[in-house]
Amino acid sequence: MTLRTRLLAGTHPYDGSPLGGHWAYTQHGIQGDSLLVFEGPCEVKIEALADLEDAQAGAFIYSQRMLHFVLELFGPSLEEAVSRQWLMAATAQDELNKRLKKARVERDGNDLWVGKRKLSVSIGAPTGVSVKVHLGINVIGAGAPVPAIGLKDLGLTTRPVALALMERFADDHARMRGARTKVRLYP
Repeated sequence: MTLRTRLLAGTHPYDGSPLGGHWAYTQHGIQGDSLLVFEGPCEVKIEALADLEDAQAGAFIYSQRMLHFVLELFGPSLEEAVSRQWLMAATAQDELNKRLKKARVERDGNDLWVGKRKLSVSIGAPTGVSVKVHLGINVIGAGAPVPAIGLKDLGLTTRPVALALMERFADDHARMRGARTKVRLYP
């Protein structure tokens, strides 16, 4: 199945609700496997956190402005979604490092860092009908509850990064799906 992608116009706040099943369909008319990309503020309160470890620690997520990637896949397991989440983080690391002159983005699991400042947040979560992945990359690091850095701090423009990552994520999806169809069964 083809991954339907869309870069949403304007700004859209992220509060965790896009992790709900069929969000792309009910809010934006995109049915099936999808990747929606948008820019906007991020505020996920403790009660809305999908990450139970963070919630128990009293953590919350806040950014004045983030670049959000919301992936929804129908059929895969949560383990496959987490694998896709980590692949998205690795792909973002690679793409950002290609664009940077001095700073280097490092990856620790599904988190991206520049030095000791956090560049991203990410979660893979199940719904009743699908699995979801959210990757949020700070545009502005100032004001976050942890030492953070953003694309703007790194001298990067958001739209070209958004388009490049959306294209690479969709290409990876297609190639992974295609790889399943070219192998034969061994007795």
